[in-house]
Amino acid sequence: MKSNRGVLLSLGLVIVLLGIIAPVIWAHTETSPWVTNLYAGNPKPGKPPIIAGTVKVWNDTTYLYVKYELTSEWQLVSTHLHVATSLAMIPQTRSGNPKIGSFEYTPPAPYDPGTMTDTYRIARTWPIGTTLAIAAHAVVQTFDGFSGDVCSLATTMPSSAFVSLVYPGASYMSYFDVVVGGDNLLSGVHVGWCVDTDNGIDLYPANVNVYLPYECPPFTLPGGIIEIPSNLDLVNWVINQGFVGQLSPTPGLGAYTFGDVQRAIWELIEDNPLGDEAGLGPWSQDRVNQVLAAAFANGEGFVPTCGQKAVIILYPIGIYAQTIFMEFLVPCTPSYRAETAWAGDGDDELRSFPGASWALYFQYIIQ
Repeated sequence: MKSNRGVLLSLGLVIVLLGIIAPVIWAHTETSPWVTNLYAGNPKPGKPPIIAGTVKVWNDTTYLYVKYELTSEWQLVSTHLHVATSLAMIPQTRSGNPKIGSFEYTPPAPYDPGTMTDTYRIARTWPIGTTLAIAAHAVVQTFDGFSGDVCSLATTMPSSAFVSLVYPGASYMSYFDVVVGGDNLLSGVHVGWCVDTDNGIDLYPANVNVYLPYECPPFTLPGGIIEIPSNLDLVNWVINQGFVGQLSPTPGLGAYTFGDVQRAIWELIEDNPLGDEAGLGPWSQDRVNQVLAAAFANGEGFVPTCGQKAVIILYPIGIYAQTIFMEFLVPCTPSYRAETAWAGDGDDELRSFPGASWALYFQYIIQ
């Protein structure tokens, strides 16, 4: 029988030579990085941690790379990074809390709104096998809803304007439309209503002073312009209910009209609410009474907020024309909730600084 000893020896020699010529080295790369969690808030026992994203680390022969990458719900506000060969070499206070202001790496300029990722490229001075201590800090923010205060209008609203009226309002949804000229916050076409019944509407177009009937200097409403100003909160509530076109809850009364709403406004803030009833179109005192009852039941103390309609009073300058008001949406601005974030080992017990804070660090071995 022919021996296979020579074949086996040859095969073994080839394997050894291949191992010498082409050793296999498993290294972290950009496409296959070492990954750890970025925790937002203060993770405590029994409290589910908030994971705002990840920190990814890899290296090549020239650089160490540390990449912050947030989930879709979060944005970067700031980052601070320090890399050392031991925890003791990361800047700390005497009590052992990290001094992020002394960290070596931070972005050269503030992040643009919506930034979700940033990568630090650090010159590599450590040999393969070196264990690094890395402190990756961030301030992150997440959308926390919309907010808006009616007084925010006062910051950009003109103190006077030139207005004309279109009577009745478009699609008969209001007593008239108010057209504000010029180039300012109020420019354009708005839903309008009559405030007083003592003066005519035919003297418009006119220049008007602009007032907010809220405590919003410098646009606080002067005395004497509205006969019953204490009911302006009820009026403001009414215009936010979209009564026009809604069916009355009473069978047979039909739908509310702009005439019903205008008549209700007069009865709320006029001491002589007769008005130009012929100009109201179809209206019903029964429906008006329902609007008034709802306003007294629900509108006390109403102040519009983000996305609701505000009352803006327009008072004619130099002529005896009707005081009117127009509806204007209170602007909404997004608000954000900020959290401190630290990267920590996701698969192992979290490594904390020795101080009282919850600050974290992690380790990475140069590949």
